[in-house]
Amino acid sequence: MIVPGSANPLLMAQSGDPLDEIGKIERSLRFRSAAGAYLSKIFSGAGATVWTLNKWLKRAKMGAGQGVLTRTGIASGIWFNAGDQLVLGNNGTQVASSAVFRDPAAHLNLHVTSDGTMVTAKINGVTVLSYAGILNGINSANTHILCGYIANNEYFDGYTSNAAFVDGQVIPETAFVRVHPRTGQLRPKKKAEIKAVIDAGGVNSFFLSFDDTTNPAALCADASNKGNHWTASNISSTSGATYDSMGDTPTNNFATLNPLKSFGSVSTSNGNLDVSIVNYSAIQATQGASAGKWYWEITVNSAAATTMIGVSKDVSLVSGTPAATANGYYYTGQGHKYTNGGGIAYGETYASGDVIGVALDMDAGIVRFYKNGLDQGVAFTGLAGQLFPSLENGNIGTTKTFSCNFGQRPFAYIPPDDFNSFCTKNLPILGSTVATSGSFTGNASTAGPFVSCGGTPETLKINGNAVTWGTHADRLANGFKLRTSSASYNSSGTNNWTATILSPEIKSTFRYQNAKAN
Repeated sequence: MIVPGSANPLLMAQSGDPLDEIGKIERSLRFRSAAGAYLSKIFSGAGATVWTLNKWLKRAKMGAGQGVLTRTGIASGIWFNAGDQLVLGNNGTQVASSAVFRDPAAHLNLHVTSDGTMVTAKINGVTVLSYAGILNGINSANTHILCGYIANNEYFDGYTSNAAFVDGQVIPETAFVRVHPRTGQLRPKKKAEIKAVIDAGGVNSFFLSFDDTTNPAALCADASNKGNHWTASNISSTSGATYDSMGDTPTNNFATLNPLKSFGSVSTSNGNLDVSIVNYSAIQATQGASAGKWYWEITVNSAAATTMIGVSKDVSLVSGTPAATANGYYYTGQGHKYTNGGGIAYGETYASGDVIGVALDMDAGIVRFYKNGLDQGVAFTGLAGQLFPSLENGNIGTTKTFSCNFGQRPFAYIPPDDFNSFCTKNLPILGSTVATSGSFTGNASTAGPFVSCGGTPETLKINGNAVTWGTHADRLANGFKLRTSSASYNSSGTNNWTATILSPEIKSTFRYQNAKAN
């Protein structure tokens, strides 16, 4: 039996790669766009048109405008538009990147500088956008908004960490991030190094590390010597599904629900930890496992007999839900265990408000479920291959809603011994093998299937045809997503693919990846 408590999921993290302990980020702040969450700060009038912004972001909501740093009153600042492009805006004049950013599985580093004549934006160390001029009002005596564009109700949805701003200086991104020597990916520098840069900046400089979880005000306190504390709006430090202080960071990336891998009518929100599933639909998480012991919790917000919580194989969710295709293993609201199109009596029924714990032991090939901390026993044995946390609505004409916790916030119940939360620190240091070939069931749609491959492909061919990233498919931290209806790449039948990855393979494994641009 699991005893109720407030287990710190980070205590379950394995030792991991010592190089990731350098510059380790402990906490991020989740912004829930549905709640209208943002931070605000009135800057001093001493601000200059010369400044530097560096911060980490993990995007959750795609296809909608979302502010990054803006000011009130005019359309000036930095944001993502509805096309998932990065935008620099100045009094109605806007320039957008040609690259798109729609990878929800990992964190990216954003670095923007203004030298008084030119504004330059880099993502993951690569210049993606330049604007000849200034962003009027940024770093002047106005109210600034972090992770929101209030005039258009365009609030950021996702995670932010190490938000740093230097007033009066153009600082290279190398002052804030370093290149991991084995993987080539960006990682944060030590906080003391970043703080020293901020402390030497002008009056409006600040460093938000989001480390103090006492209350929303403490979460948004300036960690530099400048005292530029921010005001939180609609940010929660109360335990439960709205708790916004997260362990999901660039140095320990946690699983979330994967909006790119769903079937039917599915809508995610709140950093991809909440989901509404309508009719006969399903969704998987961004991380799966073929070995090890894993624990996560699902809070049921609306339930019926056909509510289904469990795991499913890595399959294309375009031709049927995991259970319907004999690829899912579930605990249903009516107390059944369900697979291969049928269910039999298993445990207690559950309803709205109940917390379902899932303990997946891939070393033993079993999964067991808990209801409000009470062990329901082993549900399935003989499990093999790669399995992903999965949710499903098994009935037409209904809507099921859930809140997920993969360990990025405190669990409601203490996990069983030796079980880990779903985060990259708990993945093997060398990662699982990155797949270089396979097949998927296509759907002849520009919203094509997502294919997991354990990391990031470098080049890709589908049905023998070379893929142009951003046109035929997106290259992502944990696989690729089809973006074309062309039968050459995404026919309604079976499609075969081959990929190349970087050598050594560790450079491509998901454990180390930054979010990708396309």
